[in-house]
Amino acid sequence: MRLFIVSLIVAAAFGGCIPNPIYTSKKDRIKKKKEVLTENATTLPNGGLGGGVAVSVAAGSISKDQQEAMIREIDSWLGTPYKFGMIEKGQGTDCSGFVGSIFKKVLNVDLPRQSSDMYALGKPVEETGLVFGDLVFFQNTYKGAQGASHVGIYVGNNRFAHASTTVGVTYSNVTEPYYAKHFLGYKRVLGN
Repeated sequence: MRLFIVSLIVAAAFGGCIPNPIYTSKKDRIKKKKEVLTENATTLPNGGLGGGVAVSVAAGSISKDQQEAMIREIDSWLGTPYKFGMIEKGQGTDCSGFVGSIFKKVLNVDLPRQSSDMYALGKPVEETGLVFGDLVFFQNTYKGAQGASHVGIYVGNNRFAHASTTVGVTYSNVTEPYYAKHFLGYKRVLGN
C-alpha cells in the first residue's frame, strides 16, 4: 500500500512527458518488455536517442566511478527549465530527454525517447531491490495522460533526479505526496 501511494505521488510530479497508451492486457505488456537491453548489447526499439547500438551494464553493476560521473552530469543539468520535446542542457528538457541524455553521456546507453517506451523496456524492481540508476516512473501526471507519463533516475534514499514541469531539473523524494499519488513503479533498464 505504501509503495502504491509513493508511486502515485511520484507520477503526479512528472507531468508533461509524452503519454503512452495503457496496455490492456498482460500479453501486450510482456510483448513490449521483450524489447530490452541485454548484457550482449542490443539495438533498442525506435533506435533509442542515438539510433545506434546500446551498451548494456549488468544489473546493479554501475561502478562507484560511474555513479559519481552520473551525479556530476545530473548536477550540471540542475535548474535547466522544463521544455517539452527539448534536450539542451541549460536551455530546456523534458523528463525522458533528460534521463536519456544522462544514460547516453555517462554509460553510453541509448534509451527510447518517450517515458512510456522506457517503462515498457524495463524490468520491474521492488523497492527493496532498488539500486542506483534504476528508473522511477509516474502515471497520469498531466491532463489526458495515460500510463507512464514521467520518469526519473533513482539515486538512493528514496531520491530521484528528473525534469520537473514546475522547477526544471531537480532532485525529489518519491515519498512526497504528489509523487506518491502518481507513482507507477521502478524499472531496471540496465542488464535486463
